[in-house]
Amino acid sequence: IGIPAMELGWNHIEPPHVSRDEMRNWRLTVPLEEFQRIRRKFKAAGIRIVGYSATLRKDFTDEEIERTFQFAAALGVNTITTSTNVSMAERLDPYAVKHKMRVGFHNHSRFKADEFVRPEDFAAALGGRSDYLGINLDIGHFTAAGFDPADFIRQHHARIWSLHLKDRKRNQGPDAVFGEGDTPLREVLLLLTEMRGADRAELTRQARAMGVSDLMVPRRLLYIPSLPLLGSGKVDYPAARRLAERVDVAEDAEADADGGPRWGSGGGASAPPPR
Repeated sequence: IGIPAMELGWNHIEPPHVSRDEMRNWRLTVPLEEFQRIRRKFKAAGIRIVGYSATLRKDFTDEEIERTFQFAAALGVNTITTSTNVSMAERLDPYAVKHKMRVGFHNHSRFKADEFVRPEDFAAALGGRSDYLGINLDIGHFTAAGFDPADFIRQHHARIWSLHLKDRKRNQGPDAVFGEGDTPLREVLLLLTEMRGADRAELTRQARAMGVSDLMVPRRLLYIPSLPLLGSGKVDYPAARRLAERVDVAEDAEADADGGPRWGSGGGASAPPPR
């Protein structure tokens, strides 16, 4: 059907319209074979499940948490993404370590106590905890809450397990068609690197080893000597975009001189340039 990989959500599997007690009972009694069957079904369709999304909220019992990690393992994934509470990080960390399962905390845009919205919320959850805990950054919600996802990714990429891509307007604005909101999608999707040896094939290999979809690997790498910065020390993204366009034009001209475009696994390319 043209979808090579996906994050499978709890709402795709758990029974709808049941009481809290009925849902808890289902989680504690459903055979793991049901999740293994789902895994085989997706594999037969040529779709790789790259993560399991579960709402591990404060009302989860320890038994429900344990079973959720078992569900993810039965699906064959190594990452759980969750719209949970900041205070749940302490409870979830031991399970992540036990199952060697990464947990990515998902953010929303509404400012509420004990919810993931601000950079400080991620810092509070990850501080002093194992390396299995990380971030599932929703760049649309992050923008709507008034933060810069591109700058956050640049600073914290080592702890970001996955991204949810959407375009939204700032100041709690609505969802928008890609390119019509305020989310810096271009800056997020186009990787500008100061590492001359950056190679997309190696990035893809590492992503697959981590259970991350190829879709999360930037399709084109453009080498520049240094990223342009503002006086505050943050990346000057308009200047970076202009620089990327100049580098892209120069690479295309060089490729034409060599007799063909530079597409494929090398560090020179593999994505539509920013036009």
